[in-house]
Amino acid sequence: MTTPSGSPFPPATLGGRIGANLLDSALSSWPFVVIVGGVAAMSLEAVVAGYLLLTVSGLVVGLLNWGLTATRGHTIGQRMVGIRVLDEQTGFPIGWGRAFVRQLVLSLLGVTLVGLIANAFVINGSPRRQGWHDGAGRAVVVRPDRHRPTARAAAAAAPWTGPAATPEPAGRGLATPRPASGADAPPSRVPDTAPAGLRPAVLAAPIDETLTPATAAPVIGVPDFARVDERPAPAAPPAPAAVPVVARHVLVLDDGDQLPDGPRLVLGRDPVADGHLAVPLRDDAHALSKTHAALRYDGRGWQVEDLHSTNGVAVRRGGEVLLAEPGTPLSLIAGDWVLLGERTVEVRP
Repeated sequence: MTTPSGSPFPPATLGGRIGANLLDSALSSWPFVVIVGGVAAMSLEAVVAGYLLLTVSGLVVGLLNWGLTATRGHTIGQRMVGIRVLDEQTGFPIGWGRAFVRQLVLSLLGVTLVGLIANAFVINGSPRRQGWHDGAGRAVVVRPDRHRPTARAAAAAAPWTGPAATPEPAGRGLATPRPASGADAPPSRVPDTAPAGLRPAVLAAPIDETLTPATAAPVIGVPDFARVDERPAPAAPPAPAAVPVVARHVLVLDDGDQLPDGPRLVLGRDPVADGHLAVPLRDDAHALSKTHAALRYDGRGWQVEDLHSTNGVAVRRGGEVLLAEPGTPLSLIAGDWVLLGERTVEVRP
């Protein structure tokens, strides 16, 4: 099965990688100061103590950087510089085995200065800035702070609120208030075109400006005969809206196995399902948490939720990578790839 490839982050510069390696070397080789001091003081004890400190320091820093690269995607020096070592396909840490192979190849290249210089030329000439040791570990060194992928899916749009209500025009009553100007006054007689049967018994009298308000004749409005003749029939009650039928997508693992059907699937190395369906996954790279993620079907589609895993959950949608926030469901659509450590789940229609 083909796995989506391509890192969402830009590659790190050669200068940044060299700076990170120098910082890691300084952390493990500081006992050289003790050795040089012992040689200067002609003290055999200081020289021996310096060599012992150098051995212990190199071992501790090497093991620490190995674990950090395998599980976090960076060494101490890379963390300080702001670069990460990630899988060239999934964008997650490369795991213990590949981190060991990558560091072993780099150590062999470091036996001679010529090997390191040649590897630097290879990095500088590679489109993805990969050296020989990166190729051995199938890894890329990137700068995540230069381009962060979208954190939330654009598919989770705001709920539809319907069209804005259109206000009904006010009805025309018979007792129309007196207009402000004579030009807007209602007519003093019924139009000649009005049907004889619809003529009102009392018509509006001409307004006499000399009359006082107490003696002025009331103004009776004239009905709109056209509207009376064309009065619409009562509207029929609206038919109930049809409920859309949503096709349920199929979830397929990278090894071709289809995930079981259920309202909530809990995935991980040895997941705790709490009454739901637990789906343990093979984890050769040790990149999955014990309880890593959950897949839930809500009646409209599938959603993935990061259950506060160590390496996180991401969704590759076309050329975009969406990072799932822990505890917040992320909606899935057909064609998505769910990235769980080094395992992938494809959403098929």
